[in-house]
Amino acid sequence: MSPVRVIWNADVLVDTNVLSRASRSETRFWMLANTLRRMTAHPKMGSAHFSIASIHEWLASESQATQLQYLRTYRRLYKLLPNRIRVLGDIRQLVEGEWARPPHSRAIRGEFLEDAIVQALAQGSTKGTFFEKARDSYVAWKKARQPGYSEQQERFQHAYKTNETFRHSVQQTLRHLGPDSFTICDDLAARLIRDEGKRPESDVKIALETPGNYLSTWTFALLRRLMQIAQTFPSDFRSFGGQRFLDILKPSPSDFTDAEIAASGARCGLLISEDKTLRARVDLLWNAELIRLQAVDSYEAAFNFPDRPPDFENASDEMARLQDWPVPRFAKGHR
Repeated sequence: MSPVRVIWNADVLVDTNVLSRASRSETRFWMLANTLRRMTAHPKMGSAHFSIASIHEWLASESQATQLQYLRTYRRLYKLLPNRIRVLGDIRQLVEGEWARPPHSRAIRGEFLEDAIVQALAQGSTKGTFFEKARDSYVAWKKARQPGYSEQQERFQHAYKTNETFRHSVQQTLRHLGPDSFTICDDLAARLIRDEGKRPESDVKIALETPGNYLSTWTFALLRRLMQIAQTFPSDFRSFGGQRFLDILKPSPSDFTDAEIAASGARCGLLISEDKTLRARVDLLWNAELIRLQAVDSYEAAFNFPDRPPDFENASDEMARLQDWPVPRFAKGHR
């Protein structure tokens, strides 16, 4: 992997697995809060974003008590960082916005969810709130779009074992990713353009000519293709490319949601996630110059992001005026 970039004018996307760890540890919470404070200390540095898809995902899979704890932590975060937290729309809204004329994006202030969060916390449940309705709509959409995971994996792995041409094609795709590799997933992009962009599939030619205008479309399609490739490799074949591909080729039923989370923040410069496989796939695509997003975990973000961003007027003055928040201390090697 090449060294991590520092992108100053680019926003940051935060995976909710980072938030979930922060909800269980005060040290983790203050590390996240301080990191986001520094990353959003100047307006030109952008905002901290959460994907509504990842919020829906843990609302659909966690217990009520855990859901409420996450909501408390999220609320505490946007109260500490007023007007610096944004919630991004789901992949349907973002792809539709990319293909609208004129294009538009969907991002709301974190505080927009205040009434729904207060209602859920007051009644001790998300039932009957905005979160329940939005989650149910998302789960229904995901179920309709996502094919049977186990059946697809079995079919792909059989083809990989028995078809030499198919096996060679898959391996070459991974080994030779580069700036012109969008065609490895143009079929997926075309269907996404048709279903969510409300445009003909033939418009994929426009996306191929100007990929920078359709970052959510391509980030989602590329990660979906990597998801399918990961399903293709039987476990005893995953080391074909050495250590480099071991994380990339770990399949999981959550891969679909991971692709949507990353695609929702496709215009951001940085993804903070504790998901090692998602980070590996994002970095593979970034190194191939196919997407804008790069990925780090919360420790890399906390300790590698400089306190003083260059070339911004008064940025350090603003930081000096900020509240003196607790600075977490870690034992050597502690995670």
